[in-house]
Amino acid sequence: GKFELMPIFFVIDEFDLFASRSKRQTLLYNLCDLLQQYTAQMALIGMTTRFDAYELLEKRIRSRITYRVIVFPPPSLETT
Repeated sequence: GKFELMPIFFVIDEFDLFASRSKRQTLLYNLCDLLQQYTAQMALIGMTTRFDAYELLEKRIRSRITYRVIVFPPPSLETT
């Protein structure tokens, strides 16, 4: 049907909380494993305020993801 090829985005806010706990890293590992499938039309977006969140991940998870950082500066007082 029309939803077969629809991409899915998993957005995890406070990604560092998942990266800093081993039980939650199992969830990330399984999700990354799912994303590696050839037919997967999915992406994982992790949002955090910590710059070291990637280093908190286990090696088995880091090896499964493409690491890209997009930095959004905090809003200035003039724009709020």
